Order: sequence, then C-alpha cells, then structure tokens
Amino acid sequence: MLRLSFACIFLLFISCKKDNKGNSIIGKWQVTDYFDGYTAWGGCNCWKPATAALKHTVEFYGNGTYKLTPPPISSFSGCTGSYQLKNDSTLRWNRCGSDESDVKISFEPGFLLIEEPPQGGFYIYKYKRLR
Repeated sequence: MLRLSFACIFLLFISCKKDNKGNSIIGKWQVTDYFDGYTAWGGCNCWKPATAALKHTVEFYGNGTYKLTPPPISSFSGCTGSYQLKNDSTLRWNRCGSDESDVKISFEPGFLLIEEPPQGGFYIYKYKRLR
C-alpha cells in the first residue's frame, strides 16, 4: 500500500510539471501574421495573414545566436547572427547582417510579436512557437 501511495504521488508530481517556455524567446518560431503599419507607402494599419513567401522561421538559441530560415519558395538563402535581450520588451539583433537594432517584442500565449520599425511606419510580425 505504501508503494502504491508513493507511485500515485510521483505520477501526480510529474503530471503537473509546469511548461517552462512561457515568455522565453528561445525556441523555433514561424511567422503566421503581420501588422502592416507602413503608412508612408499605403499600409492599411491592419493585421494580414502571412503569405507563403513571408512564412520564414527563426530559431533563437540559448547562447545568444539565431538562425533565420526562409520559406521554400524564397530565393533568399537565410542567415545566422546574434541577439541580445535588453529587457522583457526589447530585443537587439542584427537581422540577417544588417546593423544591430533594437526592436520591441511582446508575447501572447504561444506567440512572439516582433515590431520592426522601418521609416514611415512599422511592421509587427506574429510568430507561432513551433518548439
């Protein structure tokens, strides 16, 4: 009976394991939607589903590096680089070889939002966690 009690407690303990991913940027993400706030060139200030040509993935590693992989229909070869989390809402990275820049990030359950600030407006890319 004592063994059965320990087994039940052990099973209860491991079944209640918390998902530690939460608001961690580390993992693999794929673009699902984007907010077109590029008003200088006729942006709609609205959310749009990502087209097949935009559905790239980005994987952030725990050592401060990332890998951006383009969708199969893209002629872009992808890239790797470095990143740094400055705080809970700011990411500094050199997206595909460009100069380092600070971008705003935020989280929704299962999603990462990265705001890219081009001149004349902004884009927000919504990434779904793949792993």
